[in-house]
Amino acid sequence: GVSISVSDSKVVFESDTVSIDSRVLEGKFPEMGLDFWSSGKSFCTARVAAGIWCGLWNQIKATIDAESMGADCEFGEFVSLKHRSSAGESESSCPSEFTGTPQQVRFGVDLMLPSCKEFEPTDILDIEAVDACDTNSESPHTLRAKCGGRMFLLRGMVGDV
Repeated sequence: GVSISVSDSKVVFESDTVSIDSRVLEGKFPEMGLDFWSSGKSFCTARVAAGIWCGLWNQIKATIDAESMGADCEFGEFVSLKHRSSAGESESSCPSEFTGTPQQVRFGVDLMLPSCKEFEPTDILDIEAVDACDTNSESPHTLRAKCGGRMFLLRGMVGDV
């Protein structure tokens, strides 16, 4: 069986072999309509092979340091990633099949890399911005990556791009 413990700051799920701690997040979150999971409104779509998408993120990780964990991602005719820190500078890009209005989002690199393990290199990802990526927003931007019948949420970081 699984036991569940809840406190003001975390939720813990425990079994005989596994323990999972999850922090409780507080703050303002964007309202998500019922069409969020569907192929409803999107501001742009970039179509790219998963192997290329994940390769871009692996190139960026070389310059990550404790003070600068975010990489700026631009979606347009090219998907471009840029990161600058005291450890150096990284920039990588690839062409994409693109529709819509170009968008810019900052992602936490340490959060993006594990998601790359979920895809086969030959999978084709449709990465959609489901909200306008307004750099003055106090809420993180949300993108969904669709691959076949699967969908993954990509949450951006709040802040200037």
